[in-house]
Amino acid sequence: MDSLSLNSTAALTTAVRRGTAPSEKQSITSPTLSEVNTSPDRPLRDIPGSYGIPFFGPIKDRLEFFYGTGGRDEFFRSRIQKFNSTVFRANMPPGPFVSSNSKVIVLLDAKSFPILFDVSKVEKKDLFTGTYRPSTKLTGGYRILSYLDPSEPRHAQLKNLLFFMLKSSSSRVIPQFETTYTELFESLETELAKNGKAPFNDAGEVAAFRFLGRAYFNSNPEETNIGKDGPKLITKWVLFNLSPILTAGLPWFLEEPLLHTFRLPSFLVKSSYKKLYDYFESVATTVIGEAVKSEIPKEEALHNILFAVCFNTFGGVKILFPDTLKWIGLAGENLHTQLAEEIRGAI
Repeated sequence: MDSLSLNSTAALTTAVRRGTAPSEKQSITSPTLSEVNTSPDRPLRDIPGSYGIPFFGPIKDRLEFFYGTGGRDEFFRSRIQKFNSTVFRANMPPGPFVSSNSKVIVLLDAKSFPILFDVSKVEKKDLFTGTYRPSTKLTGGYRILSYLDPSEPRHAQLKNLLFFMLKSSSSRVIPQFETTYTELFESLETELAKNGKAPFNDAGEVAAFRFLGRAYFNSNPEETNIGKDGPKLITKWVLFNLSPILTAGLPWFLEEPLLHTFRLPSFLVKSSYKKLYDYFESVATTVIGEAVKSEIPKEEALHNILFAVCFNTFGGVKILFPDTLKWIGLAGENLHTQLAEEIRGAI
């Protein structure tokens, strides 16, 4: 998935799905500016923006979001300028025929954004990936924790289970990070000396999955049946989850029907997901035991463990760690010297 852009996922986190009817627990469903503290010299006004003509409006916004001049940043920037507001109405991808409701209120400033954390005003149900939820066929038939609202009974149980997983592995995180990434950079140095270049992405992803296996479960995945295939299996599965909001850099007339109009069929990734499931079933015995004590079915617990490690944690390491190294590399000699002095002074 290196050629695919995940920036759209980040952009979509700035927008909240708008409900079609008010309720006691509104999902920024129809927030009004009267709920926001304002000063006397800044009068209240209606939230600007439009959703356009049903069906056609969401498609129009989707095309502008993915393929408009200036890209996704310009999609938001142009509307800020047009409405003279960092809060406005718009449609967010994927739209027809994947999402039944594309209407959102976009929040693009620090003052309005915290409302997303107020669970009395914002419903979190099925909104993890934006205005659609991937098929539960990709997660063993379960709506996993990321798609549950805090009001749902299973939410607290699963959240506590994942906190148990984090707490029980806390003593291993730093030592295993040091061990794993020392191995990675030593191998890269060797390859660099031998060939004059050393590709980072594939080796970095294998190291990331190795680190997570060691840290969470005290197990090196490469010593199990999954071997070094974990990252490739995860990438394929994540693609099927996120394809409606990804871009592969293809011409729009190819990408639209392939990725954004219909869901990729889940059966194509079933065998890859089963290999990941079997791996976690073999190594996550301590966490599974805690799940059983908490009256969470083993199968449901395993699908949640898999999602938390592969989608959330591995996905973060896969994107953020290489980006961090890239920006450090581009920062220049002064920062490199400063970092070297600080690190050598500490160790």
